[in-house]
Amino acid sequence: MSSNDGAKENLFSNSAYENIDPKITTEPNSASIIAAMADSTGYKISSAAAVVDGFWNYIENRKEHWRKDTNCLSIPGFGSFIIKPSEVKHFKSDKIGKIKILGQEFIYRNKNGQWSKAPNPSVRILFRLTPKINLSEPNKYLQNSLSSSASHWTDQWNDKGVKYLSLKRKISVYIHNHSAIPLKEIDTLLACFIAITLKSITTNKKTSFARRGNFHLNKQVTFQAFKNFKERLLS
Repeated sequence: MSSNDGAKENLFSNSAYENIDPKITTEPNSASIIAAMADSTGYKISSAAAVVDGFWNYIENRKEHWRKDTNCLSIPGFGSFIIKPSEVKHFKSDKIGKIKILGQEFIYRNKNGQWSKAPNPSVRILFRLTPKINLSEPNKYLQNSLSSSASHWTDQWNDKGVKYLSLKRKISVYIHNHSAIPLKEIDTLLACFIAITLKSITTNKKTSFARRGNFHLNKQVTFQAFKNFKERLLS
C-alpha cells in the first residue's frame, strides 16, 4: 500500500489495481471480494469482512438511514437501493401524493384522499447504478476513486457533526462506531470494497453477497434481494 503523501496519490500500486480481484473467478462472492480487499490493502481478512458486513448492516437499517419520502438510499459513486411495489399499474391511475410503507405493505392515497393498501401488497427492492459510472470503462472510474487523499478527513475527525458528512463517510463512521477498527483503515477498506464490487459487477454477469442478494449485469445492473435480507430491511 502506498503512502499518504500527495494530493492525488494512488492508494494502491498499478500492479495491485490490475489484479484487484485475483481470487474472483467466474462467479464472485462475498468471500472472494473480502479476500481481494485484504490482498489489495494489506489489511486483515477480519477487518475487510467487518467492513463488508458493516456496509450491508447500514443498508439494512432502513428506519435510520433511508429517505422516508422516496423509500430510497443513494450511495454516491455506487448506486441507489429503492423499495417499490411489486405491482405498479394500480398506482398509476389511483395514486395521489406519496406512497408509504406500512410494515411490509404499501399504502397510498386514493382519489378520495383516503389511505388504501395496494391490491398486491408485496414489495421489491431495486438497484440503480450511479449514472456517472461508465460500464464500458470501469477501470477509469475505479482508478480515480482509489486516491489516498480521500481518507485524510479521518485525521481531523472528532466524532462530531455526523449529519454534515457525505454518505460514504457516514458509513465509515457507522462501521467504526460498531467495531474496534481504526477509522482510516475502515475508510480505506470501504473505498476498496466499492471499487472491487463495481469492477466485479461490470466484468461479471453475477456477483453474490451471502445473506443479502445477487447483483446481475445484463443491459443494466440489477439487484435480486434474498428473502431474509428483504425481511430484515422491511421489519
